[in-house]
Amino acid sequence: MRKTPTEQELKDIKKSIEQMQDNSYAQALNFGHGPDVDEAKKFLIQVGEKRLRHQKPDLIPEYEELDNDKRLLYLTSIFAEKDSKTTEKMMRRMEADLKPLLYRILSSKFANEIKAIKDPTLFSKIETICLSADMILQFSIDDDYSKKERTYLMLNHYKTEVEGVFSFFINVLILALILDDHQYYRNNKRIKLETMKDIRKETLANKLQFLSKSGLGYFTDSCNRALRNSVAHENYQIEDDGSFTYWHFGKKVVISQQNLGNMILIINSACAALNSAIFKITIQWIKETVDAALENIQLEKTLSRVITER
Repeated sequence: MRKTPTEQELKDIKKSIEQMQDNSYAQALNFGHGPDVDEAKKFLIQVGEKRLRHQKPDLIPEYEELDNDKRLLYLTSIFAEKDSKTTEKMMRRMEADLKPLLYRILSSKFANEIKAIKDPTLFSKIETICLSADMILQFSIDDDYSKKERTYLMLNHYKTEVEGVFSFFINVLILALILDDHQYYRNNKRIKLETMKDIRKETLANKLQFLSKSGLGYFTDSCNRALRNSVAHENYQIEDDGSFTYWHFGKKVVISQQNLGNMILIINSACAALNSAIFKITIQWIKETVDAALENIQLEKTLSRVITER
């Protein structure tokens, strides 16, 4: 049986929420960090540091004075050029769409299902890929690399983002919908899904189709599944000019390096917007839940005092 939080525990929760500044849904649900997280951050720092020495050597002294845990944020702030207007607009739409849904299902079951995933790589991607996509793109134009090598880096980043943070959020949205009694269908056949483990077994195609029919197509449309599949199965060819070709149902598709960069920014903006929207809604729900519990405690104290005085 779950223990009811004490008044002091509730106040501590409220205080920690108010002090939380890291806009991470993972942190909001108290996810931990694992060795894969550290490795991911080390890689990003190596990438960013090389870029800094290559393009902005005058900032090296300031950078080297920073603690290791602050270097990634510093590098990202220097190189990231996110389309904040697009991200903000999408975040507001997602927040409006998801708030009623999440308020209906936010509970220990929802949180515990997400926490049950023990793969720390997923959580490292939430905290690093949204943060670093633009920095990776900037690095990809380093003169030390050929156009072919730059495109190869970008393609693998796209696949990693789709299979990592994007797929994670797809699963979170589906979990929210099925807890809200939405029916999941696979090829027009009703399938019973109850846990994140069940959801992760479904194909990306089925999950995207379900979300599109549930009114979240504007998020799923940010993912080019054919592109992801071609990279995952090594079914593509990179040209000397950096463009690449893949085949979709026998049809030849050619995409320039610039268009590939735009695709990365689109899916990155969608993931960043959803991460921010869910974080904001979750924190607001926690605050309101804690405030209501504290109010009930105060009401019980008042009633007890009145009864005692009588």
